[in-house]
Amino acid sequence: MPSRINGRSTWNARSPASSPTETTWAARTGFMVHHSAGPATQSIRAIQDFHMDTRGWNDIGYNYLINASGIYLGRGALVIGAHAAGHNTANIGVCLIGDYSNTEPSHTLKNHLQVLYSIMNSMAGKTLAVRTHRQVNPTACPGTRLHNWVLGNLDGNPGDDDPGDDNPANWLEDLIMSLPTLRRGSSGASVRRVQGLCVAYGGTPRREVENSGGVDGSFGPGTERAVRAVQADGAPPVDGIVGRITWTKLIAG
Repeated sequence: MPSRINGRSTWNARSPASSPTETTWAARTGFMVHHSAGPATQSIRAIQDFHMDTRGWNDIGYNYLINASGIYLGRGALVIGAHAAGHNTANIGVCLIGDYSNTEPSHTLKNHLQVLYSIMNSMAGKTLAVRTHRQVNPTACPGTRLHNWVLGNLDGNPGDDDPGDDNPANWLEDLIMSLPTLRRGSSGASVRRVQGLCVAYGGTPRREVENSGGVDGSFGPGTERAVRAVQADGAPPVDGIVGRITWTKLIAG
């Protein structure tokens, strides 16, 4: 199965303590890699609890996290993180769970990282600079073995997870970059696609579409409510407008 970005509900995330601060793709210039410096079995929720309860942060500090099971949504692509002091606006912070000071990350972890990097480049519409935490702050993060591998291998390598048309590095690039921005008042085939994806999403998005005319190609109040429900599940901003982040959430899960 190709890698995908798992939503916050998959790791039982708490809600942010307050409204997040967002940035733009124009301000994003880098893809910054970290490690958790803990055991590979460390839970994402435990990291969030530490960041919020001990450090007093608004949410988990990272934008995305990776473990052997896959890629997980943290703050999301355009929410400013808390992972590298003085460099959080410019960089998307990605944490590989585990300690890679003396241990090489597994092929699976490297591949998840490569796929996520490709997805972020597709969403940004440009190539983000590859960076590690120790390049901008006085820290050993992300561990010498991971630091060396990232700088020597990540840039330009999209990963080999299920290569071909099923690789998110390919189909997200093909789809997301070509799909229109949609909002209330839009109509046509692309709106029907959004409505169909909302139905497939289940829960509130499905109910809102089904209770307001179904998949009819008309972006009305019901479709807007469905889109907002999807966005509230980890694809901010919650504005009812279907842009790159919302398309990615609907398509990739």
